Amino acid sequence: FSTDFIGQNYDYPEADYKTREQIAKRHLLYQQGLVWTLANHPRVPASVRAVVSKWGVCKDEFTNNGGWPTQLYIREARRMVSAFVMTQHHCQGRKNADAESVGMAAYTMDSHHVQRHVDAKGHVRNEGDVQVGGFSPYAIGYRAIVPRSGECDNLLVPVCLSASHIAYGSIRMEPVFMVLGQSAATAAAIAIGDGTTVQDVDRAKLRKRLLADGQVLEWAAVKASASAAAAKTAAAAKAAKDAAKGWAQVQLPPDKRKAPAVAFAVPTLPAVAHRGASRDFPENTLAAFKGAFAAGAHGCEFDVRRTKDGRLVIIHDATFNRTSDVATPGRNGKPQSVKVASVTFEELRRHDAGVGKNKKFAGEKIPSLEETLALFKDVSCRPVVEIKEEGMEAEVVAALKAAGLLERAVVISFSKTVVRKLCKLEPRLTVGWLWGGNYKAPRAVVADALNRAALDLGTPILDISHGALSEALVADLRARGFTIWAWTVDDPARMAQLLSWGVESITTNRPDVLATVLRERAGKQAK
Repeated sequence: FSTDFIGQNYDYPEADYKTREQIAKRHLLYQQGLVWTLANHPRVPASVRAVVSKWGVCKDEFTNNGGWPTQLYIREARRMVSAFVMTQHHCQGRKNADAESVGMAAYTMDSHHVQRHVDAKGHVRNEGDVQVGGFSPYAIGYRAIVPRSGECDNLLVPVCLSASHIAYGSIRMEPVFMVLGQSAATAAAIAIGDGTTVQDVDRAKLRKRLLADGQVLEWAAVKASASAAAAKTAAAAKAAKDAAKGWAQVQLPPDKRKAPAVAFAVPTLPAVAHRGASRDFPENTLAAFKGAFAAGAHGCEFDVRRTKDGRLVIIHDATFNRTSDVATPGRNGKPQSVKVASVTFEELRRHDAGVGKNKKFAGEKIPSLEETLALFKDVSCRPVVEIKEEGMEAEVVAALKAAGLLERAVVISFSKTVVRKLCKLEPRLTVGWLWGGNYKAPRAVVADALNRAALDLGTPILDISHGALSEALVADLRARGFTIWAWTVDDPARMAQLLSWGVESITTNRPDVLATVLRERAGKQAK
């Protein structure tokens, strides 16, 4: 159900002016009624009503018509039928008009619903929508924009051109109309200059002039050129990216192949719960953290972001659509993404962060950093704080101090800026660097690059994506004095393998499963 006024446009193409005006008024009333319903009807969710009720027409547009456009959007009505008709075959490449191309189109064959009906079970159904894509750009033939010979010899039609309904659904894009408009104008100039009809325009002359003016008439040549340019660009980008990440093949000097000395003691945290016990509880909520404590996790990881009014809150994504009940209307029927940084703490707390996981968690809220840290005061589990945004380092340190957790907490981040700043800001704080992995680089290159970065940052804790780890890489880094942590691992066999390699901490959505793996490993070692 949308702004499409399904089935109410049939009479428009052949209607007189009075009837067309009545049709336009019905469309306006439908749009106004739809918006009013979304803003006011009690059956519409309150979260939707709260947003839509703030909408209004633009104050400085269409001021002589109550803020509403004076024209109805006519997507498709009457079209010319010439000696050549563009069809689905041309769109999908089964036929082509390359020899007489005057421009290209590429959009999906797109047609909206044609009627709404009630089926035998009493359900309302929309019928007629067509969305067929996946094909390459295709040529539009010159004869599709001129009438048949003998009908009219001085008319070019770049918009209402000769095309089937389904093909027109692909062609009918403004950029295509602009392309065809240029080609039509060029053909008109040639016809006038040569004293001929539009049907008899010299096609070779037209093609030569269009190409000279920069028109794209064939896809194969464009594709070949684009592929070569893309390959060159990709190679340059990879070289720049590798250089920026330190993937230089220059070996680190032997005296530098070691972890940096730090003031803090590296904690022993074999099992770290990822956003709490997030397999069984709604992630990054107080319930998930309590679930991690119950599962025996040694550490509990959670993510920190900032709201519009400066409060530090616990959430992973930059938006809170995925992990809450927010349902703000957006385009194409999909909810609009709502950024954490765009709302106040009070506004954020109006939303439920638990019901999406399971109805039994209804009422869970996105917690603040302060209330989260308060949970850790009387438990053995340590907080593992991941900072998602630069600029909050000092506030996080202050919050840890206020909670009495400075020397029990671990703070991690993917951002080198954050890690570097934390290490300098508070030497007593345990800090680790998260790394996502460059899987194709040789082991020695990776080890030297990580070593080089860690020396610059000032931390011996490397928290690495488990997919980037190999037994050899772990052994190399441990020999240099680094502590290796791995994320995010839910498979018991992979957990056991990483532990056997010497990985000292594993982050998981399933802390109960990791606890079992650790017990089994301890039992085997005891024997």
